[in-house]
Amino acid sequence: MALAATDTLHDIAQEASVVSEGRCSLPSFSARYPSFALEEAYRVSALANKMRLGKGYRPVGRKAGFTNSRIWDEYGVRAPNWGYVYDRTLHDLATPLSVAPYAEPKIEPEIIVGFAAAPSEPWMTPHCLSALGGLPTV
Repeated sequence: MALAATDTLHDIAQEASVVSEGRCSLPSFSARYPSFALEEAYRVSALANKMRLGKGYRPVGRKAGFTNSRIWDEYGVRAPNWGYVYDRTLHDLATPLSVAPYAEPKIEPEIIVGFAAAPSEPWMTPHCLSALGGLPTV
């Protein structure tokens, strides 16, 4: 582990949790912690998830990112990654969404699907697709 200190990971999780709730931006964590590795990022994600749950966030799914391997070199990644989606971060665009609360709003459409059950096979196989179900009501 590159960042050995658990306190550092907790501090990063706290910072990520706070910045996602307010109109501010930060230098990237990878710029400030050059040895920050994927394993640590997932530990930070788990810590931030616990913090959000403590604030009443309700998880409604997960988001896969970097699924387009053609952009991996540009961002220095080598595989897809995932993050949590909460009742406060999922928006139905049939209702107008104000960008006022966001520090650096960008439009990045995402396709979100709901699973009726956890897939038993690797992502995007027929077994996975057969687990598709409805989206939760937000």
